[in-house]
Amino acid sequence: MFWNLNICYSFLFTASSGIGKNSDDDPGEDVADSLKRICAEVREDRSRVRRCIQRPTGVKNCLFIAVQDADVVDLAERMVAYAQSSRQCRYLQRVLPVEETAEVDLKKLNDMILKCVSRHLKAREDGSMPSYSMEFRARNNDSVKKTDALEMLGTAVNLIAPTAKVDLNGADVTITVLLLRKTLMVGAAPNYYGKRKYIMRPEEEKFDAVEVDQKNINVESVLKEVTSLDK
Repeated sequence: MFWNLNICYSFLFTASSGIGKNSDDDPGEDVADSLKRICAEVREDRSRVRRCIQRPTGVKNCLFIAVQDADVVDLAERMVAYAQSSRQCRYLQRVLPVEETAEVDLKKLNDMILKCVSRHLKAREDGSMPSYSMEFRARNNDSVKKTDALEMLGTAVNLIAPTAKVDLNGADVTITVLLLRKTLMVGAAPNYYGKRKYIMRPEEEKFDAVEVDQKNINVESVLKEVTSLDK
């Protein structure tokens, strides 16, 4: 759990600071070394320390990281691009951007979907509208059904972007609706299917076949590096 969280922080700092796009970076640097380096950089700028805050989900194997003053959609895209470019991540399966959260309430869910549709289903310069789809996931709570979210999305699209078309295989924008215990989350994932549903590994790499290669990584020392940032 803690190791997964540390890797998640590493990817967040990497994506937000543009690390990984710089050709001067060492392509052989593993996640543990990247994390140590990033921790050292953070110490030089204390204002960055609290930008990323973990929020409890109450759901096993599911992390939620709140990032202040960030375009979470762009940040998620950059994290995915970095992870899919080469073998960077062994422990995180996927990342999804969350723009709105609320307690489990159908009216609040409807409001969040309306906001998300108005934000992302806008006409392009040539007048065309992006295609759309919906991804619904529920964990440890079945009080909201996928059909409820689909109906709300359809109503929102008819109201805000009536000419937008559904595309279940290659939508330009996928509206994500997540239900985790007592929390509803809504966001948008551009090119969700084209980016292999935001999987955090290269295309040729099979998740089940990945073997954990410790490479003499001292997990305890890395944890100390991260823990010291909050002191």
